[in-house]
Amino acid sequence: MRELTRSLFSYGWAMSMFGVQQIVNLVTPSKPGQPNPAKEAFDHVTAATANELGDGLRQTFHAGDQMQKQMIDMMFAPLMGGCDAGGLIRKGAEMMNRGTDTVRHAFSPAGNGQSSTGPASAARPSGSAPPRPSAGSTQQPPAEPQNQADEGWGPMPR
Repeated sequence: MRELTRSLFSYGWAMSMFGVQQIVNLVTPSKPGQPNPAKEAFDHVTAATANELGDGLRQTFHAGDQMQKQMIDMMFAPLMGGCDAGGLIRKGAEMMNRGTDTVRHAFSPAGNGQSSTGPASAARPSGSAPPRPSAGSTQQPPAEPQNQADEGWGPMPR
């Protein structure tokens, strides 16, 4: 426990010093033809952190990272003279679709990338909510158990 605590505090101190160094890098002009040292440092720390994540979280991180980069591109597009409203709307819709697909994959019950309405939903623990039907669906929700006291926290107030 002592070693874990020491490691945790060392990490916090290192991140503080890293922040100070990046402030210095941002106010110091970079050499012509050389990449900005702050950008390079942030890229290295980002890569090292992503490499410490498990597979599911790493995929979620990469999807979120792509979404953030596209949002920044959309934010800077008007400043760069490339403002296409239709293109911005399409990019936004693509980002939302990718984000929801990634979250669905990362949090699927079996962790196998199937949606919550697919075969993996059979592994749903007792008392958990059944999947919601999609918009426009004519499916009726499953009947509630006869004895709700045996399910989860008991009956829900109406």
